[in-house]
Amino acid sequence: MEKSDEELINEWRKDRVEFKEEQLVFWEEEYPVLSLNERKQIWYRNIWRDIFMQMNTVGKNEFYMFTRENYTVWKKYSDIEEILDFVIKKLDEAYDRDGSLIRELNQKLGRE
Repeated sequence: MEKSDEELINEWRKDRVEFKEEQLVFWEEEYPVLSLNERKQIWYRNIWRDIFMQMNTVGKNEFYMFTRENYTVWKKYSDIEEILDFVIKKLDEAYDRDGSLIRELNQKLGRE
């Protein structure tokens, strides 16, 4: 039996709630006990995934997440300065920008 649009929407909403709950548990309970290297890798992977998704969306800036507003939120995480230094340096290397991307992204974050 085929599901109705309403049933599909309700399933989607339920999945979203479960996903948000899982993310909350991760960021509040699991993330804080990870090593600094593990946290760096998580941030790099998540940001790289978002960049890749934006690159495949017409008209979107792949570095959209590098804003002063996001930086304010990110500051609640321990070692975020060192993590961002790592992530931004890796992005600069991946884009072969010889330091120019480091300056650009730090400026977007207000870290200049």
